[in-house]
Amino acid sequence: MRTLLCALMLLLLSPLAAVAAPGCQRLSFSGQVQGEQEFRQAIGMGLSFRMEVSNEQRGWSFEIGPTQPRLGEFDSYIYLLTPPWHGRPATAIDTTYAVLAQDAVSREPRRFWFLLRRTDMPAARAALEDYLWPSGNRAQKDALRKLGTFAMGAGILHVIDADIEPGSAAPDDISGEGDYGAIRRIAFKVELTVPMDFRPARKVKAAPVGCLDPTAWASEWVP
Repeated sequence: MRTLLCALMLLLLSPLAAVAAPGCQRLSFSGQVQGEQEFRQAIGMGLSFRMEVSNEQRGWSFEIGPTQPRLGEFDSYIYLLTPPWHGRPATAIDTTYAVLAQDAVSREPRRFWFLLRRTDMPAARAALEDYLWPSGNRAQKDALRKLGTFAMGAGILHVIDADIEPGSAAPDDISGEGDYGAIRRIAFKVELTVPMDFRPARKVKAAPVGCLDPTAWASEWVP
């Protein structure tokens, strides 16, 4: 009996068992913006990725939200689940917060999380507000854990190429008045990991991929 139990445990923990578990899919697409151009790509399930001009044409920022948002609807689904929530956001590819243009377009992958279900937005936004303006330390931790319970996707944005005017401001110049340069063009690739039941848009490439550890978000942000 003990041998049988050990064999069963090995089977459950083997790669084959992992393959048998519900899988995910990776969606991918590429784009380019220059000057005052913006970019939008439907990803499926009523959601779209967007790259928008920011900081007086010194660069761009990206987001995911409803393809057709209602008037006054909160539509920043990456912001809801991706710290830092104070300071320079993870979605910025610009010279805000005294970042030099040449540093803003670094080839480092930009990793993020995003809300998958539009119906979860009100509750997720309320949890984020409870985290940002808590009534106490316990309430703040509870709010952060609550954020981790919503269905979410994971993403990576790669800056493939860029045209810039390099900045010359000193590294410690955070006055906002220095020469931080400007970003004139960026070419990028986006990869999104979503559940297999997520219905991708037609023009988005989709391929099977292993799912991320469901505790990955919490282990990254929850103390």
